[in-house]
Amino acid sequence: MFNQGDYYGCHDVLEEIWNDAEEPVRTLIHGILQCAVGFYHLFNQNHRGAMMELGEGVCKLRKMRFEDDCRALVQFESEVSVTLEFLYQMQRQLGDPSNSAGMKFYAKKSDDIDGNWYIISNSDCRSDEDEHVDRVKLPILLVTEEQLNALIR
Repeated sequence: MFNQGDYYGCHDVLEEIWNDAEEPVRTLIHGILQCAVGFYHLFNQNHRGAMMELGEGVCKLRKMRFEDDCRALVQFESEVSVTLEFLYQMQRQLGDPSNSAGMKFYAKKSDDIDGNWYIISNSDCRSDEDEHVDRVKLPILLVTEEQLNALIR
């Protein structure tokens, strides 16, 4: 659900699992859940909520201290961190998007060349002199059931 962009649905499913989970799985599920909520907020133009949830999600993922046997989670944590930095830089460039009612700052777009999805900034919100990158790859979660089971042990 996360990889399909159904962040709200992902949140609902993960919340049920999270409520009954024990550590360390509880922290992992909570971190992923917060990232899903963060992306839901982002694409609904709630910049503050997105920054807060993604930041808290990354903190929980970092707390897990994933080993090399779970590279997919290391990659996910890294991609979310890069996204959070992108959003921070956009905020520095544009000011606080939360104060601009009705203006759409971010969108999700597919790249026909590499097939990945990207978070793009609305170019109408920037001046031509801005030197920052105007897109970042949308994080995906490629964790197998076996990798999750290894973390439970």
